[in-house]
Amino acid sequence: MNRGVERLVVGLAALYVVILAWAMMNVSYDIWGAFVVLPVLVFASLVIIRRLFRDESPAIFRIAVVGLGAKFVGTVVRYWLTYDAYEGLSDSEVYHVGAKAIADGIHSGDLSARQIIPSGTNTAFIQQLTGSIYTLFGSSRLGAFFIFAWLAYCGTVLFVRAGMIAVPGIAKKRYAILVLLSPSLLYWPSSIGKEAWMLLTLGVATYGVARVLAGRWGLSSVVYIVVGLLGAGLVRPHFAAMWVGALVVALIVGLFSRARGGRSRGKFASVMLLGVAVVGLFFVGGATLRFLNQSNSGDSTVAVTEQVTGLFATTNFRTDGGGSKFESVVITGPRDWPYAIMRTMTRPLLNEARSFAELIPAIEMTALLLLAIVSWRRLFHVLHMLRRCPYVMFALVVLGVFGLAFSSFSNLAILTRQRSLVMPLFLLPFCLPPWMAKRIERPAADAGIAHYPNVRSHAALTSS
Repeated sequence: MNRGVERLVVGLAALYVVILAWAMMNVSYDIWGAFVVLPVLVFASLVIIRRLFRDESPAIFRIAVVGLGAKFVGTVVRYWLTYDAYEGLSDSEVYHVGAKAIADGIHSGDLSARQIIPSGTNTAFIQQLTGSIYTLFGSSRLGAFFIFAWLAYCGTVLFVRAGMIAVPGIAKKRYAILVLLSPSLLYWPSSIGKEAWMLLTLGVATYGVARVLAGRWGLSSVVYIVVGLLGAGLVRPHFAAMWVGALVVALIVGLFSRARGGRSRGKFASVMLLGVAVVGLFFVGGATLRFLNQSNSGDSTVAVTEQVTGLFATTNFRTDGGGSKFESVVITGPRDWPYAIMRTMTRPLLNEARSFAELIPAIEMTALLLLAIVSWRRLFHVLHMLRRCPYVMFALVVLGVFGLAFSSFSNLAILTRQRSLVMPLFLLPFCLPPWMAKRIERPAADAGIAHYPNVRSHAALTSS
């Protein structure tokens, strides 16, 4: 470490001590408690990203560090909007109140110390998880915001690493910048709530999926998948079902590619994991239907298709309201699927924004559409990559299922918050290696001997 960096570190440490001392004397623990957890989170983040990207260029590490800083800024913005602009009218405050009661009960002895381990599902799990955080670090709302934001950041970094592992020729810097600095990912999963936990668990599962699809067979890869999907299933099993279903499709694609390449060992492992994934899909699918259709009378004779149809109708009813209401896409058949998926993933555009809160996602989506025009060669290459890269198939299946499942949502705030969980996969096609048209290499004009035209891909000539 050079002398300039040492002076910077010492200066920042001194500034931190001064700010902490001032905060302890002038604001409540709700605020200054965040300064207790921030150094721990920063240190842990540096260790994680250095380990994940140790084989990459230093630029990737710097992008990840900048993304961490941007994530913390987004957390402060989310906290300010929640408790100043919206006066605490959010799910975060509900979790905070319940978690504070749990932590106080454990500290006073009214609750068993075993309560520090979350054991519930859905909303109860997040409340118990927040209670565990308060038991260890104290009941600081801003501190809890930073901890949940950090969990989401770890999941985002794992998504980035997954893409680098499983997609040959991916534009690594571009992908890291797009994902780690995405406004949706900087803002939505940055508070006490389900989104941060889901982004972490889905990131863990996706990291395991990428390792498996890239041929890194081993117990650790399977553990990542299982742990990630179990964690996601505790809160939102329908997302776990999406991931398992996409994994099944990707493994089938991988089997065909391995069959052509003659890799028998990878083929055998794919068959084994495919069987496990199919069995898991049935269990997760059943849990998803029970989770989303809890009002069902429990009649097992009801056809699955009827349950799914009812779920879409119920979803549209539950999300139809509030200041962010819009007309959802009506699906009458498979012909409506492409449009429904596209609108779910790209709403809102600038012409659809009706308030300042809708303006930010509108600018983001419009900017991505402009980037799509500029990056048309990369997007066009998706069709070619589908046959050669199972991870691209995995990502597109997740996006397709998400686009259909959430097309019935008619509340923009809910849609953009849920969409942030698949945003790392949505940004993947923008970073694929560009497609190049095949060209015929003709012999030089002064060549003294005859040559046959050699047809080769321009990408093969320019690849690095």
